[in-house]
Amino acid sequence: MDDQISSLDHTSPSFASDYGRILNWIHQSIDAAQLKAELVTYAKAIGKDDLAETVQVGSIGVEGKIAYCINRGARLSPTSIAKAVEAIDRGSAKEAKDTPEWEYIPETSKSRAIRAYVNCYSRIDNAKTMVIRGTLDRRELASEIRKIVQTYGQAKTAIVKQLVEHYKELHVEARRDDSISDWVKPLATISETLNLMLNNRASIRAGARGAKARKMRSTVETMDRKGEKAASKVSYKDEDDKLGIRSVDPTNLVGADAAVVFNTKNRHCEVYMAKQGMKLSVQGARIVNFDESTSLGKTLRKPESDLPHWVRATTLKRLEVLGSGIKGKTWEVTGKLNKNCIIVKVL
Repeated sequence: MDDQISSLDHTSPSFASDYGRILNWIHQSIDAAQLKAELVTYAKAIGKDDLAETVQVGSIGVEGKIAYCINRGARLSPTSIAKAVEAIDRGSAKEAKDTPEWEYIPETSKSRAIRAYVNCYSRIDNAKTMVIRGTLDRRELASEIRKIVQTYGQAKTAIVKQLVEHYKELHVEARRDDSISDWVKPLATISETLNLMLNNRASIRAGARGAKARKMRSTVETMDRKGEKAASKVSYKDEDDKLGIRSVDPTNLVGADAAVVFNTKNRHCEVYMAKQGMKLSVQGARIVNFDESTSLGKTLRKPESDLPHWVRATTLKRLEVLGSGIKGKTWEVTGKLNKNCIIVKVL
């Protein structure tokens, strides 16, 4: 990322998009204390280090990000440079304790929706950062996202749609940018979980408030909580480099309508369809609530060419067509998961 920052030039045609992307990366990756240190480093370069020390960490905004870029050789516009200098000068005249001036925002449905969206994505970003830093197991991320959306999302489908779009774009960007490649896996889990919540509206409504939603919320939350706890302990294969596939997080099986599981050891492909009026869940080390008459198991003779079709499937009908198209003997599935199983698809 330092190489990309040093190549910034405000006269370049692509400067606006490159600069915006880099500022977003700094926002996600660099804390306030580091930004102050960058501001102090820049102040030393212009002979104002004694003033920069008086700037409070909590008051540093975009000026710290500007200093971060300048210190790495970025050629920014005079206006941006002036902002950093003003922040340094302002710090010397600022009292140790300022009285904040709060702006009143009218309480409307729109303001509540904006606040709910911000509350959700800020907490999801924190969870993502914890996974990257190793303080949160990635297998617990899906469960954490569900809790965040149900607690702070106001049971609004529109908010989940916004989150889906936000993290879809971020995931695409992370796959293209090697400097944030460690974001790819947690962002994939976040996107999968939000998409599944959007398809399974009950997962969103489980966070609804009020007497009308109380009974449904209690039932759904209890079932989901037990299923997610069991799913988080399931043994499974995270990815297979030879086949080029990665497993969906097992906690996403909870509340799903269908799932496809592939055993890399014996090449068994098992398709699970939820019973009518029910959703799939996990109990112990097994998938439960599946319809035995519509669920099936078959052996894939050429998994390298067959599995991509399952990964791309977007409807239950497509899963049924793919399952019926596999030649060979069909057997009844048991729902059991083990260390050789990759969860290929969840709908």
